[in-house]
Amino acid sequence: MKGIHVLSIVLLIFILVFPACKKFNVPDGFPEPEKMAHIIADLHVLESSMNYGPGYSYTPDRNNPGYYRSILDKYGITSEKFDSIRKWYVDNTLIYQYVYERAIVILSEREAAVRIEIDRERELEKKRLDELAKRPSNLWRGKTRIEVGINDTIDRRLPFRIETDTLEIEGNLRLTALYRFLRRDASKNPQMVLSVMYADSTADTLYQKIYHSFQKKVTVLNMNLRKEVKPISVYGFLLFQDSLLSSSVEIEEISLMVIKDSVIIKAPRRTLILEEALN
Repeated sequence: MKGIHVLSIVLLIFILVFPACKKFNVPDGFPEPEKMAHIIADLHVLESSMNYGPGYSYTPDRNNPGYYRSILDKYGITSEKFDSIRKWYVDNTLIYQYVYERAIVILSEREAAVRIEIDRERELEKKRLDELAKRPSNLWRGKTRIEVGINDTIDRRLPFRIETDTLEIEGNLRLTALYRFLRRDASKNPQMVLSVMYADSTADTLYQKIYHSFQKKVTVLNMNLRKEVKPISVYGFLLFQDSLLSSSVEIEEISLMVIKDSVIIKAPRRTLILEEALN
């Protein structure tokens, strides 16, 4: 209700003042009242950015027309001419009042447009985050604890393969496991291996050395997924090594996490810029 009341006052002033503006003949080469209102609005935005913009502490001399040079260049007006234009408008009180009321309306319209854009950007960001939340976080579907003994007949490299062609994954992959080697272990240079096959038949592979210890030690391998090509499968080895000698190890807390975004902010950069412009 307060906004409607203010708008009604502005419109009433506009109705009362505009006929009076018609009585004035603006000097040749001077901007008409409507154009002057846009100039004043731009100058107001410039002053606000200088006063409240991040990193600004300088207070310029606003009586110096050179301070407004960027705005004046936009309208093709020299600093010297603007000094005469401003003096003429100030001397003609009624038309000067009309110009400022029009500038207020223009600024209000700009603010409304920016707020609409902010709301649109926020809605798009919400949809993006909702979509990311629906995507898988942990791709690992096998046992999260595996024990390999010297008498086991399984493939001691502990291979795994996960088809991802029907999944929408992006960001990074993080393969994590907790290793504890047993006393009878004879493996050499054990490594964690992670590979990704893409839709264009290319693949990326990373290796991570496993710390050989009789105490529990965590091993982590991070892989950045390509943004331009869809991954169709993820595969690798939990215990790749240089020899065929017997392994004896306990592996726990195995996970293959999809790190959707390394940094997720509450609003996209464009929204933050728009809000700074409003403030």
